[in-house]
Amino acid sequence: MELNRGARQSWQGFHRALGLFDFVMVVSGIMVVSGIFALQVGSAGWLLVARIITGFLIVPGALGYGEFAAINSNISIDCIQSRILYESKLREWHVLARSHRTGSERARNILSLNTGMTAKQIPLRLDVVDSHTAGEPTRCVLSGGPHLGSGPLDVRLERLRREHDAYRRAILCEPRGSDVLVGALLVEPHDPACDAGVIFFNNAGYLGMCGHGMIGVAATLAFLGRIEPGEHRIETPVGAVSVLLHADSQVTIRNVPSYRHRAAVAVDVPGFGEVCGDVAWGGNWFFLVREHTFDQMRELTLAQVEPLTAFTWEIRRALNAAGITGAGGAEIDHIELFGAPHKPNNHNRNFVLCPGKAYDRSPCGTGTSAKMACLAAEGHLKPGEPWRQEGILDTVFEGSYTWEDGSGSGNLHGESPRIIPVITGSAYVIAECTLIFDPSDPFRLGVPE
Repeated sequence: MELNRGARQSWQGFHRALGLFDFVMVVSGIMVVSGIFALQVGSAGWLLVARIITGFLIVPGALGYGEFAAINSNISIDCIQSRILYESKLREWHVLARSHRTGSERARNILSLNTGMTAKQIPLRLDVVDSHTAGEPTRCVLSGGPHLGSGPLDVRLERLRREHDAYRRAILCEPRGSDVLVGALLVEPHDPACDAGVIFFNNAGYLGMCGHGMIGVAATLAFLGRIEPGEHRIETPVGAVSVLLHADSQVTIRNVPSYRHRAAVAVDVPGFGEVCGDVAWGGNWFFLVREHTFDQMRELTLAQVEPLTAFTWEIRRALNAAGITGAGGAEIDHIELFGAPHKPNNHNRNFVLCPGKAYDRSPCGTGTSAKMACLAAEGHLKPGEPWRQEGILDTVFEGSYTWEDGSGSGNLHGESPRIIPVITGSAYVIAECTLIFDPSDPFRLGVPE
């Protein structure tokens, strides 16, 4: 690591101004830090031992370092930089040591200490790993997140929404993120059978489940060495999801139960006329368009993204205006269009509009789950039969399903059978970094909407 000439001259003056007293103070500070570390991971006896050993080892070196710095400032600069790197690693070890003293055995092998934020304060730093699943990005928050307490994840999600929503915007929105980015906050699971918990959020709000995001979380945990190939259970606010990590970049998820809520629902869309579709749950609420009269909207390509976005956004607004909702009055915040696949070995191509008006770059995991639920309800897709869903970037999720009750007949809830969707996709880690939140930054909490 090189410094420019002016910086080196400044360091030279700085080192020559240091005296013996200054270096004794430096050594004392290092001994205190070492003592704190020992106290956190051990007993009071270890504290005494750490301080004695640290004193014997560092004092002679520090005194020699002070004299040596006055003679050769170039080498002293490298020493300081090495010390900075060491202290940074020491902080990482300190956090890791504390995380191994909390939670269940499985959870503490997977999770970092995600309790750095209290009240409504944003921390100075947040550690994240970014990935993409079939082109759609996920930002996994490893540490520095808000303290959400314990209890079911749906309760903690509401606490995050109510008390810490500034955190969501600061992480995902400009200047640190973009409209397309989905966040994944790792938390301790409430269900003892689960290895970890996760809360998903985006630029517009919060998600019950996120298929591409769950695949990205699994790839991230594998990249960090926290999980190995095999099956794992991860809790979400809408239920537990089974994750099978393959030896390559592929991940298979068994999603939450999915079903068609209403079939062939007609809605009048201003400027476009009548549109007919199904209302279905796949971990989020979807309106899956069956019929419309606009040939331009059947060409699901990147060149058509703007008109496709405008069309699906108007459908969503029309659904809200007409009072058409999911179960219990839940808002339908995902709109899905379908067309012929570009590759003959795929069954279908889709375009999915997400809640914040961004389109899904992937084939959409929860959207594919909702699609298979509708196909199962119509008898057009049998249990175990593969379904290859093509997205707008030509990437593919491969799906299949079983009936929720395992009988093969479809346990009826209201008018529709519930299925357990199984979806396989690939994710790749693309960045490991620390987000900085400077208190003087006017956009510390994100660019206003």
